[in-house]
Amino acid sequence: MSKSILNNSSLTVAHKPLCFALLDRYFSLANLPSHAGNIPYEFFNFRTPAAIKMKAVGYVRVSSEMQVKQGHSLDMQHQMIADYVHSRGWGLSDLFCEIGRTGRLTDRPALRMMLARAKRGEFDVIVVTSFDRFHRHLLHLLLALDQLRQWNVSFVSTTENIDFTTPWGKVALAVLGSLAEIYCDRLSIDTKRGKQGRVLKGLWNGSIPLGYCNGLCSTCTDVNGVNYCPHYGESNGGDGKTLILHPIESLAVQLSFEWHQTGKYSDGLIAEKLNSYVVTLPDGTTRHFRMKRCLARGGPQPFTRDSVRELLMRIFYTGRVPYFGTTTRGAKLKRHTPTLLQDGSHPVLVTTEVFERSQEIRKRMQRKPHTWTTRTRTHFSLTGILFCAECGSHMIGSHCRGERRYVCNARIQHRLRCMQPSVDAGEVESAIIRLLSKLKWSDDWREQWQQALESAQDEIAFLSDETLRGLAAERRHATYEGCGAENLNPLTPEQIARQRIFEIDRLIETLEPLSAFSAWWEIAASTRDGLSQRRLMRLALSRVVVCGPKIEKIEASRSFAHLLRNTQVGRDVKGDEPGNDLMGQLLG
Repeated sequence: MSKSILNNSSLTVAHKPLCFALLDRYFSLANLPSHAGNIPYEFFNFRTPAAIKMKAVGYVRVSSEMQVKQGHSLDMQHQMIADYVHSRGWGLSDLFCEIGRTGRLTDRPALRMMLARAKRGEFDVIVVTSFDRFHRHLLHLLLALDQLRQWNVSFVSTTENIDFTTPWGKVALAVLGSLAEIYCDRLSIDTKRGKQGRVLKGLWNGSIPLGYCNGLCSTCTDVNGVNYCPHYGESNGGDGKTLILHPIESLAVQLSFEWHQTGKYSDGLIAEKLNSYVVTLPDGTTRHFRMKRCLARGGPQPFTRDSVRELLMRIFYTGRVPYFGTTTRGAKLKRHTPTLLQDGSHPVLVTTEVFERSQEIRKRMQRKPHTWTTRTRTHFSLTGILFCAECGSHMIGSHCRGERRYVCNARIQHRLRCMQPSVDAGEVESAIIRLLSKLKWSDDWREQWQQALESAQDEIAFLSDETLRGLAAERRHATYEGCGAENLNPLTPEQIARQRIFEIDRLIETLEPLSAFSAWWEIAASTRDGLSQRRLMRLALSRVVVCGPKIEKIEASRSFAHLLRNTQVGRDVKGDEPGNDLMGQLLG
């Protein structure tokens, strides 16, 4: 009996108690001491995870950048995942790091990259320290785990240590997910109460508004501190708990209200005056006004129409602290409708009378918004890839007297004095459509390009633009020690080859609509599918520069340029037809 049991390779972990009971019975009949409880799994030829070399990846997340600077939370999660993977005998091939992202969001860069690679079958199991690192919303958690199940990817949480594939594991998952969501809701309520408490004390919430600073000049970390503020590095002007006036920013705020009081300047014209204004400091040096924007968002920038509008509507400058609250769905209320208003401890920049007069002038100057209920939504297919030749800014789509036109964004925002006129959207789009429709494709272009991709030594040559952006985002999020790729197990040559073949096939399939561009465009136009039209343009082009109605420069996307260089596409285009210079730029 024991021999049949020991030779049975179909036994699973669920049969373990039965096996031990049978062995105990056998040993008792033979008058032998029972050692069945000390027999390891391998003696029964169990198919345990430790017996299989599984490829695992880790996922770590913190909700704020302050935790990243401290380094404790990320290091702890990484160490727990590494220890667990090592104890199971798996291989940790990669670690996805999410910095400053809440668990309620589904569109997280590292999470999106990990799920995309899970769908491609690049690993077998995802390991997290706690399932709330993965998702804090129960519905999103269940949907993500169902996707992983369809892709044959397991999910393991080191803290809970529950098999979520079993029925009772699913019940435990639902309960724990509900508790995590309740915790998140309670945390949101506590945060709201904390913000209300700060307002009642006369303190600000969030980042310091333009025009103020915390007064810690000796250890200043403000973006408008070094090489901008004349008091940078001097003795402290405040205690860090109460705001003081910034010597340059406060002047910009006062001038904005002063100019707006005249009723002669719109938000855009005030932005132009602020950007051209020169401030002379006591030591003789000069400064230009600039907005206060954190380095993660591009650093300080010139004033724009939108930033001036927000500045002129901020009641904080009257010496009062507002609390705007949120709706029942969690959406933030508008800034000009505070639910709580309390006298603050910060100095007054603008009197209440001046602020109220400014709001009255705004109501008189504002124009009635267009009614969009009767208008069909219009898509601009060149949005994001059309640029101004004069200032280099994006050209954005706009409706002007019923016409579709592209307008320079810097000119709209009054960030720069750009003289580029608006261009007819239909004219520019038609010129590019005619250009792409002239490409002559050989019948065997797929075979030619596949051979070129397979022989390419550099992986950048065949990776798609979407894949490159995902890899760049993944590398950006691995910013702390211990999260780098050098500390992870490298891929085997077979895995690299398999991933390369997958990328090549997907890239060929993605760019296939460009071989019949006219037909695909006509289908999208007939169905009024603006998203498909924009996708076709982005597949082919990465940059189009216009000077007035004329296209000066055109650049193919990385993948499309590699396709054009390594196949016979477009080699037969000749003659002196209009647009051949652009065809030459496209073909390189």
